[in-house]
Amino acid sequence: MSISRRTYTARDKTRTAKRYTIDFADHNRIRRRLPGFADKASSVELERKIAKLCDCRAANDTPPAELVRFVDALPAAMRGTLAKWGILDPRRIAAAVPLIEHAAAFREHLLDSGRTEQHARDTFGRCARVIAGCRFRTA
Repeated sequence: MSISRRTYTARDKTRTAKRYTIDFADHNRIRRRLPGFADKASSVELERKIAKLCDCRAANDTPPAELVRFVDALPAAMRGTLAKWGILDPRRIAAAVPLIEHAAAFREHLLDSGRTEQHARDTFGRCARVIAGCRFRTA
């Protein structure tokens, strides 16, 4: 694993990226690059936690509670990237998405599968009223 700031050329000038990049091998030994944070200490901490996540995934273990809290605090885009690579469980990521967003995705699914606009709108409205009435946020 390594952490560095990338350089790039823009308008004939060499510039340094604002955020650090974490270069690591995942649980399948595939080289990955993940944009970290602008702060070096935070990026080093992220690198350390990703290494622990990869170790847990390689051993097929459940991450400890401290690591789960850290993952929950990560930006959504970063969690999505880690889930796409298989480092995080995609079901856990889906559980953190608000239920109203799941209902909206279900509405789109109904429309894509040939249901009428009226049916999709009514179904979404019923789901939204139940979610709001019960004060549900996430699954």
